[in-house]
Amino acid sequence: MQLFITQIEIQNNFAVLKSKEVIHQLTKVLRAKTWYIFQTQEFSENWATRYTLEIIEIQKDSIECKILDKESKEIKSENFWIIVCLPNNFDKLELMVKKLTEIWIPNIVLRASQRSVIKDINFKKIERLTKIILEACEQSKSWSLPKLEIIKNINDFISDKNLIILNFDGEKDIKLESKENVYFVVWPEWWFDSKDLEIVSPRIYKTLNLWENVLRTETGAIIWWRLIK
Repeated sequence: MQLFITQIEIQNNFAVLKSKEVIHQLTKVLRAKTWYIFQTQEFSENWATRYTLEIIEIQKDSIECKILDKESKEIKSENFWIIVCLPNNFDKLELMVKKLTEIWIPNIVLRASQRSVIKDINFKKIERLTKIILEACEQSKSWSLPKLEIIKNINDFISDKNLIILNFDGEKDIKLESKENVYFVVWPEWWFDSKDLEIVSPRIYKTLNLWENVLRTETGAIIWWRLIK
């Protein structure tokens, strides 16, 4: 059943959908007709509400639906992050953001390291990453959208953080006493530069090595996070 993250207008046991993008997806891509059943989800403060809807009438600018079911879930804020050094192209970055959303990582931080080829992300690229997160959330039926943050000053950001560095010389035991205020740092292409390690070393809580092979940045981010999660 297709899920769309969008607002709907509710009156009694009926709903009206007015999002042009979602209407296009339903009518042109999914070829939805009367009695087609799908879901929408919207967020309010710390809650997510998901509706199961059945199409009653399709118009040019709106779709009227009957509400079949409603489910709400509290979304608790998690101080549980991954810090990814920017890779050498945007295709890899988009893949990482998509997969980290699919496996329900609550917070994603992007930063340029000494070895990063990409040093900055412009507004259009940020919009693109935000859209990818939204679509990945819909496809995976996640109850929450991860927070995406792009930082330039790593010193200020990590000043009160507990960092777990994913590197070759680390422990292989991934048991953690707590995930609160834990920030995992994934290396850039060709591993950490000595200057990067010098910056983060005062805040390192633990260094982990979860694989014998040398993993690429995007592979490391996806595989390690699934294991830890």
